[in-house]
Amino acid sequence: MTPALLLAAFSFLSSEEGGLLHQLVPHVEEAAYLSGERQTLLLSIVALESRGNAQAEARGSVWGAGQVSWRDWGLLLREEGVAQEAPDLLDPRDGTVGIGVVLQDLRKRYARRWPMRWRDHAVLCLYGHGRAALAFREGCDYSRRVLGLERRLQRELVPMEVAVR
Repeated sequence: MTPALLLAAFSFLSSEEGGLLHQLVPHVEEAAYLSGERQTLLLSIVALESRGNAQAEARGSVWGAGQVSWRDWGLLLREEGVAQEAPDLLDPRDGTVGIGVVLQDLRKRYARRWPMRWRDHAVLCLYGHGRAALAFREGCDYSRRVLGLERRLQRELVPMEVAVR
């Protein structure tokens, strides 16, 4: 994936931010492989949360490219060997893999509570809002924004894949 492709899909990014996001692509590929999550979904979270900046300043107890909540997920990330303490999530690889680990855990724990068509929304609401999202019935603004970004990225990828063949 080129910076130009990322900028086309995520037009709200500056060229510098598109370059930052592009640098995370290898880590997104690894995170997708390890967690089973879609690369486009992980990239959309990173674009929305930090605009591709793996060193994004912590807001409270959230860290790294995906602004992962250490307060909520620190124990899981330690158990999975991703990070031993919150600042570890500022490492581009650890922060990106951490997103996949958290999403995978949320799917295992909660996804069966919702019909199939709402599962991505439910998992993303939980990722973005914590356990308070269990009360949501039809998704949340955060899930709609992430999935909207993912659809834009997927639309940009399809013409590129056809042109390569």
